[in-house]
Amino acid sequence: EMFEALDVVRSEVERRFDQEGLRIAAGREQAVLEAAQGKRVDVGSPELSPFSREQLSIELDILRDVCRGREVFTIQDVVSILHTLQPQTRSMLSEVEKLIKLCLALPISVAASERSFSALRRLKTWLRNTMKQERLTHLAIMNAHSDLLDECDVSALLEEFISRSTERRSTFGKV
Repeated sequence: EMFEALDVVRSEVERRFDQEGLRIAAGREQAVLEAAQGKRVDVGSPELSPFSREQLSIELDILRDVCRGREVFTIQDVVSILHTLQPQTRSMLSEVEKLIKLCLALPISVAASERSFSALRRLKTWLRNTMKQERLTHLAIMNAHSDLLDECDVSALLEEFISRSTERRSTFGKV
C-alpha cells in the first residue's frame, strides 16, 4: 500500500509539473539566466518564438556583457543588475525586459492566490465594510506584497504624502 501511495504521489507530481506551459516558462527563464551567466543562447528555440529573434539575440549579447563578472543565479539577480543601469542603456534591452516580465509574472501560484483571498476575507471581517472598495483593494494589495513594502523608504513616502496638499503641509510641517 505504501508503494502504491508513493506511485500515486509521483505520478501526480509529474502530471502537474510536466506541462507544455511550464516547459516554455522554464525555457524562457533558462535563456535569460544563461545569457546573464555568459553563455550563448539559441534564440531559435520555441520558447522564444514570440520575440523578434534578431533583436533578442543582440539584446542577450548586451545582457551577457552587462552581467560579465557578476554572479547571477536567479531572474531577480538579473532584475537587480538591470535596475543599476542608466535608462538609456535599459532602453536598448526592450525584448529582454519583456522576456523577464514574462518570467516574473508566471510563477504566481494557486497557493499565493489563496493566501491573498484568505487575507482579504480576514481584512473584510475586521473592517466590517467601514471603508470604500478602492481603499480595501489597496490594503489587500499591500497585504499580499508586504515584502515589497518592507523595502520602502517610509520618510520618502511621508514627504510625498505631505507635499501633495497645502493642508497637510500646514498640519505636519516639513519632514
